[in-house]
Amino acid sequence: MPDQNLIEKQPFLRDNDNSRTLKIRYVITFLCFVGSTLIYAARVNWSIAILYMARQESDNTNSTDSEVNEGSSQIVYTFDWNMKTQQIILGSFYCGYSVGPILGGWLVGRFGGFSMLMTGILFTTFPMLVTQFAAHFGVGFVILTRIIDGFGQGIAYPANLVLIRNWSKADERNTLLAIAFSGCSVGPILTSYISTWLCSSEFMGGWPSTFYLYGTIGVVWCVVWCIVGSKTNMQSNLQDNYNYEVPWKLMTSPPVITLYFVHFVFDAGYILLITDIPTFFNSILDFDLELAGLLNMAPHLCVLCMTVIGGLLGDYLISHDKLSILGTRRLLNTFCFGLTAVFIIILGYVYNSDLSLTIMVFAFGIYGFKFAGVNANVLDIAPFHSGIIIGMMISIGSIGGLVATTLLGVLTETNNTLRQWRVEFWTQAALQICALLAFFIFGSDKPQEWAKPPEESADIERQH
Repeated sequence: MPDQNLIEKQPFLRDNDNSRTLKIRYVITFLCFVGSTLIYAARVNWSIAILYMARQESDNTNSTDSEVNEGSSQIVYTFDWNMKTQQIILGSFYCGYSVGPILGGWLVGRFGGFSMLMTGILFTTFPMLVTQFAAHFGVGFVILTRIIDGFGQGIAYPANLVLIRNWSKADERNTLLAIAFSGCSVGPILTSYISTWLCSSEFMGGWPSTFYLYGTIGVVWCVVWCIVGSKTNMQSNLQDNYNYEVPWKLMTSPPVITLYFVHFVFDAGYILLITDIPTFFNSILDFDLELAGLLNMAPHLCVLCMTVIGGLLGDYLISHDKLSILGTRRLLNTFCFGLTAVFIIILGYVYNSDLSLTIMVFAFGIYGFKFAGVNANVLDIAPFHSGIIIGMMISIGSIGGLVATTLLGVLTETNNTLRQWRVEFWTQAALQICALLAFFIFGSDKPQEWAKPPEESADIERQH
């Protein structure tokens, strides 16, 4: 059996992170944060840019592309895309994203987090740089870039997790994990303002400038990543040294199956809040749409704060022996799912729009505890297979989002009333409680026997 101390302290971490000034693991964490910020910025940017790219029906030109009328006060429409086409373009992202996390999890196990994170960023960067050209060639080319983008982002997520696992010490893992993934909130916050401003400007034609901006940032990130990698020998990941094989017991292991279910429920609630709650505020509460920017920014700011707080709290409780690892995960998941369930139910019985907004922000923000409660638990039970497990969690979770939005559509298709929304809220709250109970019963913090690395990996480690 491999020496647990050797497993905890990877050889390249021990040999290359002794700097008295700036620890390399903090540089790695920062770059992972920038990477996650970039890919989520790219995702949100499309939702904004397409509003400026699509020709409105009021435009009476017949060509596919319209010319810019300098000096005209009329809105310039670029492409003749109706609402159905726009939704196909936006939705095609998930064709790649549904496959990317699972395949990416296996690739991370085989080739390591360093190379696969850069691959994921490149797969996101390249489509952004060619979007303007693809759009002029036709919708099919745009859809292809979206699929490639989704695939790249699917790869990046498990790569991020594995890198933090390799480059963090046990007493700071939750914090570094929270920082690395906080870009998931920072990206949408920044993009909602930067992309809107650029699209509304005349700089480089408006909307094309947003894609060139994020694409250029991606190129710069890759260059810096290569430089840091060459200086720290990051490719010497232990898992790069043997033929990685997926232990298929991860399909029958109760703690892992529990994580699949928990993430399914998480995405069902998260996607519901991020996509359909603005409709609830508009159609049920008559919320002022001029304040829609607040609906977009405030929840992400709250998630960002809770993500960092959750990471710091988790490390404090574990490192100071206040709670066991499992006890800490249970506490954080109680915040994440238990409190969210309560807030979602209350949301259906409050008629004041300002109070409803406050409740929604907290319900959304508390999901930030998920990173130190759920994601970190993957590293507890199967650290050497965390990439493939988190990849499967993401893919399964996307089904949860589809189920939640479809159920809401069925409930409100012919009768969009507060009563129908309450049915959806109670359903979501029940799922949240079931997920919490499942984790309390089947969750574990013990490394699974089947998840331990092969004996030859220990020999390779000792040779370093």
